[in-house]
Amino acid sequence: MLAAMLPRARPKRDERLLTSRQAAERLGVKLETLYAYVARGLLRGIAKNGASEQGRRYAEHELDGFLARRRWSRRVVASAVSSTDGGRLVYRGRDAVALAERASFEQVASLLWTGELGPAGDWPEVETGTIESATRAARAVPGAPPLVAMQVLVAALAVADDTRQGMDAGSVGATAVRLITRLVAALAVVRGTPVARSSRGPMAARVLSALGGRPGPASKRMTERALALSAEHELNASTFAARVAASTEADPYAVVGAGIAKLSGPKHGGMTDRVDAIFRAPSSPDEEVPLGFGHPLYPDGDPRAPPLLAAARRAVVPDGALALEGVFARLDAMAARGRAAPTIDVGLVATSLALGLEPGLASVLFALGRTAGWVAHAIEQYGTGELIRPRARYVGPAPEEG
Repeated sequence: MLAAMLPRARPKRDERLLTSRQAAERLGVKLETLYAYVARGLLRGIAKNGASEQGRRYAEHELDGFLARRRWSRRVVASAVSSTDGGRLVYRGRDAVALAERASFEQVASLLWTGELGPAGDWPEVETGTIESATRAARAVPGAPPLVAMQVLVAALAVADDTRQGMDAGSVGATAVRLITRLVAALAVVRGTPVARSSRGPMAARVLSALGGRPGPASKRMTERALALSAEHELNASTFAARVAASTEADPYAVVGAGIAKLSGPKHGGMTDRVDAIFRAPSSPDEEVPLGFGHPLYPDGDPRAPPLLAAARRAVVPDGALALEGVFARLDAMAARGRAAPTIDVGLVATSLALGLEPGLASVLFALGRTAGWVAHAIEQYGTGELIRPRARYVGPAPEEG
């Protein structure tokens, strides 16, 4: 879409044009990355007579401008929380996919917040009285989409937490533990699932119970993997919104609320809901799936999807779980046709079906995991003491004279 908004590239007289290889070397990237920039509309290549990607030419001044913009953007927000460079997802220097196979959600959160993996101990038990006002608030908006209900719960839980204002790393981490554990327990109450099992024990088990998933060790492990792989993804839209909120010294509840608000959009976490609806609808294996495939940051495929899909494919589900069977029949058919690799959205939907979750809860699983990442960025941003205030490039009418 962005590419369509750019004017057609025309070489200027006496302008130096570089080959694809020269352009990649000037930017310090691989050829595949250069082509990805073009596909995403970030750069323009000049093609003559139907030339292939390799045959395109690139204006030197545009490459220099792109480099300048990239250097400036890197000065805006510097972060040590995660990286997506090189087609890998890394949390604090550790491979996120490998981490998700052996670490608990509590440990992943500790790593993101402190840089240390931490012990595998459980977070504190939730007392029912601490979530009563929040559950009353959520019940006041019956029929609200799950992510909207989460926003209501977070806002109401904030009112009941008088110690949420501390901005040092230790205080924010303690607040985040209260927020997440109480949010999961409150979700259980609102959804009518047993709150006792959602208020104590490992967080993956609490989340599984709160969302009404099939119990069991395999289900708990799938939930843990989904939470860990959803926890952080660099400076995406919801994380940027959360980080901007933190830069104003808004408390962690407000930071998480800002993140959920942006996550609910159909181009972000709401994409998971759209993919969920597509795969749950009756279809034939040969029917094309328009969403959930190909990720601009990962030319070789989203690394978060394969472990989620592999676990869902191995899951033992009741007879008649046709939706999950249909997911893999369609994935296999699309792979045979050379379609781009599936994204985490498809992986979360398959996980949701394998766990027996109701429609719309895959995105809640996503949001609960991502809460850890939002808090990590809040801690980092609070530590800088800086206000994030992007500038706009004015393109409106010229100011009136006088």
